[in-house]
Amino acid sequence: MSTTEQRRAANRTNALSSTGPTSIEGKAVASRNATRHGLLSAKLFLEDEAPADFDRLLGDLMRSMAPLGAIE
Repeated sequence: MSTTEQRRAANRTNALSSTGPTSIEGKAVASRNATRHGLLSAKLFLEDEAPADFDRLLGDLMRSMAPLGAIE
């Protein structure tokens, strides 16, 4: 399917006004748009997550599973 020259011109015109975020805060938000699970993320917590909640969960898991040594 071929795009007409009129449609290409309209796309170019629209692209001039659709430049994405310009502020530092907006760019920081947009940089996380493709995050799915964050398994390899440099950040340990998202903005809406509290480190204290994680520490509490980790403590509860350690107590309930009582691992012996680092490997377990």
